[in-house]
Amino acid sequence: MRLTLPFEAVETLLEPWVGSRLLQPGSFALLQTRPTSWEHAKRIIGAARETARSIPDIFEAEQPRRALRDALLKAARDLVSWEPDAEVRLPRSTQARRRIVVAADQYLRVHMDRPIYTEELCDALAVSASGLADAFNAAFRVSPHRFLKLRRLSMVRAALQSSEGPRPLVKSVALSHGFWHLGQFANNYRSTFGETASDTLARTRRSWAAAPEIA
Repeated sequence: MRLTLPFEAVETLLEPWVGSRLLQPGSFALLQTRPTSWEHAKRIIGAARETARSIPDIFEAEQPRRALRDALLKAARDLVSWEPDAEVRLPRSTQARRRIVVAADQYLRVHMDRPIYTEELCDALAVSASGLADAFNAAFRVSPHRFLKLRRLSMVRAALQSSEGPRPLVKSVALSHGFWHLGQFANNYRSTFGETASDTLARTRRSWAAAPEIA
């Protein structure tokens, strides 16, 4: 089933009316959520709307489209969870969690040439989103979403530092690795690596210029 909502109406639809049973505690509640989850979902929609307006064809490309889908699925899971990133999970043994993490690492290594998202990883490993989250939380104390985002950031950095092929543009490299929200990408990159992506590229170009030519 596919549900399509206009950008202009989606924020209103995401905000239930004051007396809505969706926001009332008790055994009859239809949905248990937090105000921060509603705000997060609305921010994603708003950012996607502004990005689509400034770069009209951005979501025609596979990587930004899949990254947005991954973000929306995570936001949807948070909406039906009392705590962000929390899900109803069945107990798993340490060995079962380790097998999931090892299988995930092997899958990522085989597909090092492109970014991977949580939905694809769940399908490839035949595990639920909650099972994947449980395994990653036990092994790394981070969610799969966070782990995969850090991996994509590292792939962007490697591309900016690469001496092979034509010299890249930060924007094109970010988009090709699924970072459709360029402002958020810039903040994430700076907080992760302690410098801007432009600084990384500029330093790499200086090192290329200083390198001796090989006859």
